[in-house]
Amino acid sequence: MSTNRLFAVAPAAFGLALTCCYHPLVAGDSQQRLQTLESFDHSTKVADKPVPLADVPLEPKESIHEQARKMFVAGDQKPEGRELTIAEVRKSILENNLGLRVDRYGPEIAGETYEAAAWKFEPRLGATASYTKDFDAAGDPAKTIFIEPSLRVPTRLGGDVTLSLPYSARDSDQKTIFGPGGPVAEGKTKTPGLTISLSQPLLRNAWLSVNYASINLAGLRARQADARMKLATIRALALGEQTYWRYYAAYESLRIQVQRYDLAKEQLRFAIRLVEEGVRNKIEVTRAASGVALEFEGVIRSELERRRGERALKRVLNIPGLGVDSATVIHPATPPSPVGLTFNRATIMELALASRMDLFENELQVAVDETTETLLGNQVLPDVSFTFAYSFSGARPELSDAIDRLVEDDLNKLTASLRIDLPLVADQAARALWRQSILTKSQTLARRKDLTQAVQQEVMNAVDAVEQTWQRILANRQAVALAQETYDAEKTQFAYGQTTSTEVLRALGSLALARQAFAQASSDYHNTMVDLAFATGTILSETGVKWPELGPSE
Repeated sequence: MSTNRLFAVAPAAFGLALTCCYHPLVAGDSQQRLQTLESFDHSTKVADKPVPLADVPLEPKESIHEQARKMFVAGDQKPEGRELTIAEVRKSILENNLGLRVDRYGPEIAGETYEAAAWKFEPRLGATASYTKDFDAAGDPAKTIFIEPSLRVPTRLGGDVTLSLPYSARDSDQKTIFGPGGPVAEGKTKTPGLTISLSQPLLRNAWLSVNYASINLAGLRARQADARMKLATIRALALGEQTYWRYYAAYESLRIQVQRYDLAKEQLRFAIRLVEEGVRNKIEVTRAASGVALEFEGVIRSELERRRGERALKRVLNIPGLGVDSATVIHPATPPSPVGLTFNRATIMELALASRMDLFENELQVAVDETTETLLGNQVLPDVSFTFAYSFSGARPELSDAIDRLVEDDLNKLTASLRIDLPLVADQAARALWRQSILTKSQTLARRKDLTQAVQQEVMNAVDAVEQTWQRILANRQAVALAQETYDAEKTQFAYGQTTSTEVLRALGSLALARQAFAQASSDYHNTMVDLAFATGTILSETGVKWPELGPSE
C-alpha cells in the first residue's frame, strides 16, 4: 500500500478504534446494591444486651423521682447548653443554610448565561491556510500556498460584514506554456487580494427585535433567577423562625411538664404526711404515687418532642459544632411577645401584590413569552437574504509588483446576489411553534390570575390567623388563671379531707394543660406572623436583608 493511501486510511481507522474502546460504566458492586434490600438487624446495633419487658421488675414507688433526676431537664435547672435568640437564628440561616448555598448558584449561573448572550455581536478574527500539490498545464509538479486572514463583524440587524485578505503563492517549474489562446505565464505567481462583503437577511432573522431576542431572554431569565433566590431566602428565614418557635413551644411544654411532675411529687409527700398523722387513708398515698408515675411518663414524652424539635432547629441553622448529632442543648433566649393587632386588609393586600416574588417571576415570564412569540413569529417569514461583495486582486511573480498592481490597476470584482428559500407547504413546523408560543403566553397570563387569587387567599388566611391567635392567647390566659384557682381550691379541700388525691391531680393536669395551651398559642402567634410576612413577600427582621446584584445590570 502506498504512503498516500496510508494517510487516507489512518484517520478512518483511528475513529473506528475510538468507537470500539467505549464500554458503559456498570460496576458489579453498584448493580448488587441496586438489586438487594437489606434487613435491619437491631441485635448488632445496640450498646447493651436487649432486655425483654417481662424481665424488668416493677419499680418501687420511691424510685420514680430518682429516675426523673436523670432526665435531660430536671425542674428549673438548665443543663449545659447554648442560648439562642431569634436574631441569631436569622443570621445563622443566611450564613450557613445549605439550601441557600445551593440556591445562590442560580443567579450566578444565569448571570454568566446573560454575559455569554450579550457578546453575540463580538467581532471575530479568522484565518484559512491551505497547501495544494498538483500539476500545471504542462504536466509538471506545482505547489500552491493559500492564506486568508479575515475579520467578521456581526451587525445588530442580523447580518455580517467581512473583511478578508486572501493571498496565494504558486510555484511551478514551467515558465511558459502555449495554450489555445497563446502563451500563458506560469512559474512563480504571487496573488494578494482584498475582499469586502456584506450578508444581510431581509425577512427571517432580520432586524433589531429578533437579533436582540436571545439577549433579552437571557436577561429576563437572570432576573427570574434573582427572584427565585429572593423567594428562597424568604422561605428559608420563615422556616428557620417557625422552627425556632416550634422548638420554643416544645421546650416550654417540657418545663411545664416537669413542674407538673414536681407538683405531683409534692402532692405525694403531702398525702404521706397526712396518712402518717392519721388524717387520711393509706389509699391516698397510692393514688398520689400513681399520679407521679403518670406525670413521669409525660416528662419522657415531652423530652422526646423537645429533642426532635431541637434537631430540626440544628439542621436548619447548620452552625459549625452544633450539628444534629451534637449533645449541646439549645435554650431559646427570645421569649414570645404577642401584641394585639387589627390589620388594614386593603393595605396588606397591596403590599403582597407588590412584593411577592412569585408574582414578579410570573411578570417576567410574560415578558419571556412575548419575546419568544416575537422571535418565533419572525421564523414564519420567508428566508430572503442579500449578499454584496467587492474584491481587488493583483498577480505578479514578485509580491511587491503584485501589491502595486493591486493598488493601481482596476482588477476588481463586484458581486451582488439575492437568495430566497421558500418551503413547499407554508413552513408548517415554524407556524406550529409560533402558535405554541401564543398558547404558552396565554397559559402564563391565566396562571397569573390564578396565582393572584391564591396570594389573596393566603394573605387573608394569614391575617385571620394572627388576629384569631391573639384571641386564643387571651382565652388561654384566662383559662390558666381559673385552672390555678381550681388547683389551689382542690389542695385546700384535700387538706381538710373534703376531696381525694385523684381530684387534686386532675386539677393539676388541667392547670398544666392550660399553661401548655397558653405557651402553644404564644408560639403560634409568632408563627402566624411569619406566615403573614411570607404571604406579603417580606420578612420580620427590622433591618431587612440585602445582597450584591448577581444578575445582569440594566
